[in-house]
Amino acid sequence: MNLGTKQIGIVLIPSIIACSVSSVLSGLYMKWTGKYLLFAIVFSVIGCFGILLLIVRTYPFDLLVIPARFELYYLVVIPYFSYAVILTVTLLSLIASVPIESQSAVTSIQYAFRGMGSTAGASVSSFVFNYNLKNLLVSKLTEHRPDDFSDEKLEKLIYTAVHNADFIHSPEAPSWSVHYLVESYGISCWSTFVFSFAMSVLCLFTVFLIKEYKLHSTIKRK
Repeated sequence: MNLGTKQIGIVLIPSIIACSVSSVLSGLYMKWTGKYLLFAIVFSVIGCFGILLLIVRTYPFDLLVIPARFELYYLVVIPYFSYAVILTVTLLSLIASVPIESQSAVTSIQYAFRGMGSTAGASVSSFVFNYNLKNLLVSKLTEHRPDDFSDEKLEKLIYTAVHNADFIHSPEAPSWSVHYLVESYGISCWSTFVFSFAMSVLCLFTVFLIKEYKLHSTIKRK
């Protein structure tokens, strides 16, 4: 869609707000009800459907589905909302499951695993994106290049496109290649959404393994 960095940042503002608000609201809900298991299951399901909607509305093959500009403001809001809820629920469920003297330790453990999981997930997603991008660029550009486009030019085109997404809409990009460059980037991004959906489904299964303990509103417990 040829959006600049500033425009992409503006598009993500609703998602950032939703992430913050959902964490606060989920904390208030759990304080009010003292429960969290069904709440976590419901929002895990909502998160899965949110990513599924993102996958459907960004189907990239042949560029047949291109979301409208206004859709960019809400397509990732639901996954962000669900993500923040699950983070809050898992932290409080861990704290509720141990004695008071162990709560600081279990909080540290939760942040440790959260950090490792986020790093591993981002690393795998990055690998999926880059692996698909390189293979797609090689196959699509090789297949559709004009007869007078040399191997040296093709190699330079692929290298530049892999390392600089802004090149796609620049005057230096050959006109015949733009469609295939956009499609390759689209499929590569889409593949990371599919990976995220698979992880969200696994997350949903693990939520069912959580044991619910009563959340107490004071230090003194009965």
